[in-house]
Amino acid sequence: MEISLRSYNFLIFLLSLVLVSPLSIGATECYLDLSRAHTIEKSSKQYAFSLELKNSHSLSQRPRYLEWEDSTYRSWVHDKFARVGVNFGIPVYNQIALIEKHASLYENASWVSASEKEQASKTIGNILELMRDQLRPINCLELSLHRIHHIRFPLDKMPSEFCAVVLRSRGQLKVYFNSEKLDFVGASCKIFDRAIKRDLSMGWGLFQSIHNHPFNFSNPYGDLGTLLPSSPDLLNSLKEGYKTSIITNGIESFEMKAKDIMLLNSL
Repeated sequence: MEISLRSYNFLIFLLSLVLVSPLSIGATECYLDLSRAHTIEKSSKQYAFSLELKNSHSLSQRPRYLEWEDSTYRSWVHDKFARVGVNFGIPVYNQIALIEKHASLYENASWVSASEKEQASKTIGNILELMRDQLRPINCLELSLHRIHHIRFPLDKMPSEFCAVVLRSRGQLKVYFNSEKLDFVGASCKIFDRAIKRDLSMGWGLFQSIHNHPFNFSNPYGDLGTLLPSSPDLLNSLKEGYKTSIITNGIESFEMKAKDIMLLNSL
């Protein structure tokens, strides 16, 4: 029996919804039980919640499956690079190639001053050096959050962002997550300031910030989306004092330590 491509893609989509939780890591089940989450906002444009994670160790591990076919999102990314990225010399996903393309476009932009180009080149050079050790496959917690965002606000329809603040206490984690349907505007975690301040007074400690940088396959110049931290990203991480700041795209994550944030802000 022949199945149309549209029907096949729909079947894969339904399968991904079934598989979204749990996420297998070896023999360990790793998932976010949203039935235990405290919903803060839920609308057609925003989804925000907090969730305490009792068994948090497995969430830092690498998911067992990282092949393209394991999710519709990965299949979409793979297809887009084959169809769109190839036109800019990037036929398969490669974060370093994406950054080099971004840097080249910035270097040749007529509206950017020579001093700005010099500063950007220095910053990107330092980031690429950090990425040698700190660009890694997405872990289970990041993948779980990214999937929640993608299922609620599909990234193949419109680029959008989520942010999360992770607290830690005695081996347990607490996640504050905000997902927003805003075209190319970063989601803000400022809505959690009062609740986080209360938690800190009760013994929780700031641990991580996590947010995504979406792909942009409609960019006519081939700037398809990178994990480069923006100036606001760096300034916010420095101000808040996270131990690590993570930027993910659903496939890989760039993890910056506090000392890295201080270095990049000083450039």
